[in-house]
Amino acid sequence: MSTAIDIIESKACLAPMATGKDAYELFTANPDLLCVAIVENGHPLGLISRNAFFTRFGDEIGRAVYQKRPVTILMDSDPVIIDADAPLPTWDELPGGATTSDLLRGFIVVRAGQFLGVSSLLTLYRATQLRTSQLERQLTLAEEARKAAAEADQAKLRFLASMSHELRTPLNAILGYAELIVESENADRQTAADAARIVGAGQHLLALINEVVDFARVDSGKVVLAPELFDMAAWTQKLEDLVAPLAVRNRNRLKIVCADDIGLTFNDPLRLRQCLLNLCGNACKFTESGEVAVKIERHGARLHLTVSDTGIGMTREQLGRLFQPFAQADASIHGRFGGSGLGLAITRELARLMGGDVTASSQAGIGSTFEMIVPVNIASLEQMRDAA
Repeated sequence: MSTAIDIIESKACLAPMATGKDAYELFTANPDLLCVAIVENGHPLGLISRNAFFTRFGDEIGRAVYQKRPVTILMDSDPVIIDADAPLPTWDELPGGATTSDLLRGFIVVRAGQFLGVSSLLTLYRATQLRTSQLERQLTLAEEARKAAAEADQAKLRFLASMSHELRTPLNAILGYAELIVESENADRQTAADAARIVGAGQHLLALINEVVDFARVDSGKVVLAPELFDMAAWTQKLEDLVAPLAVRNRNRLKIVCADDIGLTFNDPLRLRQCLLNLCGNACKFTESGEVAVKIERHGARLHLTVSDTGIGMTREQLGRLFQPFAQADASIHGRFGGSGLGLAITRELARLMGGDVTASSQAGIGSTFEMIVPVNIASLEQMRDAA
């Protein structure tokens, strides 16, 4: 941002005992000089405007009266003084106000009361006009960038929707045929085992496609919650049915506890389940022959859903990258366990969309704990948003 020191035109000044003749010679030698300051020991005492000076000094009578007298009798003893480091004032902020007829008036620039130079309202006017035009240009560019970003988001969503459809259609066909082979009584053991591998790989690929599309929708604000009233105990049982096969894969013990006092909850059960499946899936994946524990409690108007494991854990540095999209704890994690690195990013964004958040704590070699806190009644959150 420009300050007054940026528009100093001249450092011309005269001592209080200088004469009218001295001022005349200074103005004559500097035809572009619009004003001159009267300064004593570094402190400005007043200002002489070129126009005002020559109005009084321009004829023979004026020269005879003023050429040998001190310039202090010709100066404005109450000039406009602006601090050098302050932002440039607007036209309306000038002391005493100003109009376009005052454009040739001068002002003094100081720092800590010490004289630095002089400038004119014409220069100030040009600077403020330039600043205004620059701000308008910046606002225009910002709006154009916002529109371009919105259009890019829409194009990205259309592309992902189209590509995910093109990928899912043949993939679902492959999965369907492979599952038929697995379930067929005519398939020998080796063929059934190979088909089961195809099913596993296909489901993994389908999950990756779904994660990428889901993240794009969440990231662009296209996800709309569908809250409904549901019983948390029944919801927890369904969650356990889905998580149990994940725990068995790595020989983990699964322990899910839902407090009895939660009762009915008004939230989005599908998105809530998606978040917990992401957290439980990670816990099961990074834990072998250990324990994955899920605890669901109510504290006032908030649900606390905690997933802890006795897996590989993370360092403090790895925790810092945890919720970044397309990022995992480190490259070795991706090499050993795979994944898109989007699950936790999606989970946190969905939790925040519900009016909550997800936090994590961990210790390398001991295990990790994720806690998701969301409102019991999401309707109260919507009411607060509407009121705002």
